[in-house]
Amino acid sequence: LTAERGNDNYDFQNIFYSTRAYDESKEKPGYALREAWYNRDVNLKYTSNYTRTFSPFSKLAAKFSGSYTRQNSFKQQLISRDNIVISDRLTEGSQEGRIVFGSYLGKKRIKGDVWNLYSDVNYHQIFNIGDVVNNVNLGLTWRSDFNKGEGIVFDPLFPPSLSSPTPRLRTYNDLPAYNIMSFYFEDKVAGQFWRPFTLQVGVRYEAYRPNGINIKGLWSGDDFVESHNGTFLNPRLNFAYSLGENTQLRLGYGMTSKSPPMGMIFAQEKYYDIVDTVSVVNPQYPDSNFSIISTHIRPQANPDLQGYTQSKYEASLDQRIGPMGFSITGYINNTKNSFQSYDNPTLFFKNSYPDWPNQTTSAPYDTLMDEYTQYGNNGWLNVRGVEVAFRTKRLPVINTVIKFDASYRYRESGTKDGIVYGSRRYSTDLGFYVKPVHNTTERYSKDLLLNYRFDVQARTLGIWATLHVQQKVIDINGYRGLADTLAVGYFDQYGNIVMLSEAERDNPKYSALSKSIEPYELLEEDRPNKWLVNLKVSKSLWKGAEVSFYVNNLFYHRPLYQKQRRSSNSPSYERRNPDIFYGLEFSTILGDLF
Repeated sequence: LTAERGNDNYDFQNIFYSTRAYDESKEKPGYALREAWYNRDVNLKYTSNYTRTFSPFSKLAAKFSGSYTRQNSFKQQLISRDNIVISDRLTEGSQEGRIVFGSYLGKKRIKGDVWNLYSDVNYHQIFNIGDVVNNVNLGLTWRSDFNKGEGIVFDPLFPPSLSSPTPRLRTYNDLPAYNIMSFYFEDKVAGQFWRPFTLQVGVRYEAYRPNGINIKGLWSGDDFVESHNGTFLNPRLNFAYSLGENTQLRLGYGMTSKSPPMGMIFAQEKYYDIVDTVSVVNPQYPDSNFSIISTHIRPQANPDLQGYTQSKYEASLDQRIGPMGFSITGYINNTKNSFQSYDNPTLFFKNSYPDWPNQTTSAPYDTLMDEYTQYGNNGWLNVRGVEVAFRTKRLPVINTVIKFDASYRYRESGTKDGIVYGSRRYSTDLGFYVKPVHNTTERYSKDLLLNYRFDVQARTLGIWATLHVQQKVIDINGYRGLADTLAVGYFDQYGNIVMLSEAERDNPKYSALSKSIEPYELLEEDRPNKWLVNLKVSKSLWKGAEVSFYVNNLFYHRPLYQKQRRSSNSPSYERRNPDIFYGLEFSTILGDLF
């Protein structure tokens, strides 16, 4: 539903949109999985656009949109698993566990209100400074996402999935709103400095979950807008200069930032249910069954996780020679402080309770070592590349346009000061159980992709065809640092993390902490040259109508590649092209039929 109103000076538009889901399936008698579900979600969306024109060279524009979804869905299925002991405890401590025998019917409902709000106000002005034209745009954007209601609802003693540990309930009301605010300014400049040029200068100031204003930030260098997940100043510059009638130089620089996902900053706590003791279970005599289960809680959220930034540098040269044109572009992308998961080691103790329910006489009899995951700003990614594009005008006689492009990319990524924990093992030299600590590895890849396109027309027959040939010349990837097998430290059964100096790493005392690497794991995957051919032929039927036949992977070329980083005793292979795919398309403009 759309409503509009306006005159020569302003325009006001309102759009209302609504959808309702109808997706239901009842349980079928005799069906073993007992599946059933429904989705009765209702979505309402409102968008308002306002434009006020002051003159042919200035205007004010505002936009607001609000989206509301009433979630109402249900799903059930039979859960088959071994006999287990389950707890629904929400705090750390011990209690008697619930023994679930074999299969049960798992049910899950989603009930809640999901809101997405967006607003943008910007002012646009065109003015001249001498012979230079300035096209200025500045504005403010606000986004807010928040949920209310029960959220995912299920019986914690009969969870709807086989996930381990047992999930716990958390309502939508427990999640804070996620707000993003940004100011932006841009000036597109066009003029002449011996030769014509264009210059685009802009900056965006973004704050992820802002929570205050710091006036001192205007002169101290601190953030003016304080925020939970980072405030970033992202400049942008693009410059194009005409070196000649057929030659153009383009330069660009820009920085962008990425906000952390809600699933990382608001991740639910992880619950570990440790079975301390359990009697011989017998489903026929439930009163004789007994177990004690201890719940341990570890945080997975990182509410102070910061956004990350990517810087891009680009230089291009465009050249036209007669009926042909080509361009060459080189670029560098550097990503810093990206989101990367890391493990935190932790200990759990199994306890005996000789005088249950009196817990004062409990005593540990076993130690478990594990890790829980969080996200931090410790990732990085660097990309270097060159792209070349070539195109002709439609060549006479053969009525063909030839297009060619080539792209070479070198990519490397890793974790800043990253470490990983190995599996639990007993060290005879140290005399206790440990989890060794090793340095993380870096990954790199190189690829060169060539595309050849031929667009052929036969106008007298009303036929045109497109032949697309793709050639993968280089396809290489590998790891750095994988050969570093020595430990840099260890986590012991007493909860201590001990880091080793560089001189201590090759001490025979710690040799048992080294990781085992097979020689084939150090190899590069260097795939050979590969071709892929696609064809599409179209025929005009009448005015506004055409039929097309297309074939992807025309020659059914699917080379088999044996992976190098696998043991020869258990080889692994991959097909390097998709299966053949073909079809027929028909399109027409109905108005041209009458």
